[in-house]
Formats: sequence, structure tokens, C-alpha cells
Amino acid sequence: MSYSFRIRFAQSPRYSIETQENKLILPVPDKQISVALCSKPEDISIREASKLVIKGTGYNSFSAAEIDGQRIKNALIVAFARWRIGVDFWQTMTAKTILTEEGLKQLEQETGKRVLHDVEGLMVFESNPKPTLAYLEAEDISKWCISHPPEDILQDFSKALESAPSLSERETLAFRLYNSSLFQLFFDARFLLLIMAIETLSEYAPRSEKAIAHVDMLIESTKSCRNLRKEDSNSMIGALRWLKQESIRQAGKRLVTERLGDRMYADMNAVKYFSQCYDLRSKLVHGGTPNRKKIEKLVPQLPLFVSDLLTTPILGPSDTDKTN
Repeated sequence: MSYSFRIRFAQSPRYSIETQENKLILPVPDKQISVALCSKPEDISIREASKLVIKGTGYNSFSAAEIDGQRIKNALIVAFARWRIGVDFWQTMTAKTILTEEGLKQLEQETGKRVLHDVEGLMVFESNPKPTLAYLEAEDISKWCISHPPEDILQDFSKALESAPSLSERETLAFRLYNSSLFQLFFDARFLLLIMAIETLSEYAPRSEKAIAHVDMLIESTKSCRNLRKEDSNSMIGALRWLKQESIRQAGKRLVTERLGDRMYADMNAVKYFSQCYDLRSKLVHGGTPNRKKIEKLVPQLPLFVSDLLTTPILGPSDTDKTN
């Protein structure tokens, strides 16, 4: 018995793969397996499609297809992020199907064929008899886009597949936020989602023993203060406990230093660039009015910056010409 997998997902309206083909064969090490990236619907090119499908065939068990499907999905998430092609594997930005189970049964009766629900995300099924995949949604996405050469994306896919990334919950959430940003039309929403992706990746180290001891002293002093209302005391104690860890800005700087080193963005080193972006974030979320010239200088490079943070540990540094 042979099994197949299928992963349907949305492509951002801003960037795509530069190809007029409706199918790209993905390079995988097992020659018995066939994996392809296809447009949906198949009568348009991958570049034009707002929906894409990964199809994998030739597996001898359900679990083998499921495991490889997840592995290939992770590799594509990394490759797409490197080229800032927004994809939604998590059904956060896609329209939901309006096809019911009753509708599926009716289709099987009318066609006399096996009909499966073309669900969002990963699905695994027996390859034979070949099923018809049914899907119906209320609306499609119109788009303009910047596209990238397929050979470059396939090269990065191969690298990611070889490294077999197992994305942690923290990394998966960061990729989700990053990809969600690429679907946004408004500057502020896109900018804040990108900063949130950096915050999600950052892990907060404890402060020095002396600093923690000082915070403990402040907590005890607050607990023993009789002039404070209980709700004020509890709120202040909660805030003080957070001070035992480094700040979000400090954790972000450390992450940027570790992953990006002395790389340059918007004519400044990576740490300085992050600091200025975080200053801009603080003004936005706290009701300030950011400087328009600073916005125009900083924001265009931020998708590249976050892409590099996400993908460098897996793919290595990006090429300097990946600036769109």
C-alpha cells in the first residue's frame, strides 16, 4: 500500500517565486519519493497563485509520509523566510473552506469517485485509488508581488532539508509572526509583527547575583510597606520579579550579536539597527510619534533583518544581494 501527503498553504501577496511554471520538483534525497510544489489552481503559474500545494508520493506507510511531510514543510518554511516570501502554513491568514461533510458525500455520489476534503495544512492519505481533492472558499486574494528565482529557493530548500531543522515552539511562533507580517498592508502592523518575531526568538538570561539580591530586597521592602494598597503591592511585586531577568532590549541585542555579528543594515551594524528599531517600536506602542525620516530609513530593511535572524542558524549567512 502506498501513501501520499499534501500540504496546502497561502502565499503572501508581496513576494513570490519567479517562474511561469505551475509545478516545481523539490530535490529530496530518496529517489523513490516524489515531492513537488504546485500552484492552486493548476492552470496558473506559481508566481501568480495565492495558494500553493506541496505534493509528496511514494511512501510505504502513513507515518513515513507524515514525518517526511512535516520535515519538508519545515525546510520550506526556512527557505521561504530566507527570501522573504510570506507563507501561511498555520491557517492564520487564509480563508476557511465552506465545504461540509454532506457536500463531500454528495460529490462522491455525483462523480462516482473517491473525494477527500482538501484541508489546510498537512494531510496524509492512501494513494490509490487516486482521490479527487475538494475545496470551496468564499473569496480569493488578489495581489502584486516581487518574485525570486526558483533555483535560489530550491537551493536553500535543499540546505534546510539536509540540516533537518526541528523547529521549537518558540521558533515556530517566530516564523508565524514573521510570515504574518508579510501579509499585512499597513506599515505599523507589519513593523510590530516583525519586532514581535524578534522578541519571541529572544531568551531572557538572569541578571547577576548582586542584581537579583537587590531586586529581592526591593520585593521584601514592598511586601512590608503598610502604606500601599494590597492590589498596588501585588502589582509592584509582579513587576519587580521581572527585573530578575535581563530586559527585552538586552536579550534582543544578545540574540542579534550571536546570530548576525557585524552584518550591516541601513548603513549601521546589526546591534545598532536593532536598537533603533526597538526605539521606534516603543514610540509606536506607547503613543509617541515616530520620526518619518527614521521610519523611511529603518523599516525597509527590517524584513531582511528578521529573515536573517530566523534562517542564519540553519542556512548560514544570506548573500548580500538579497536586499528586496
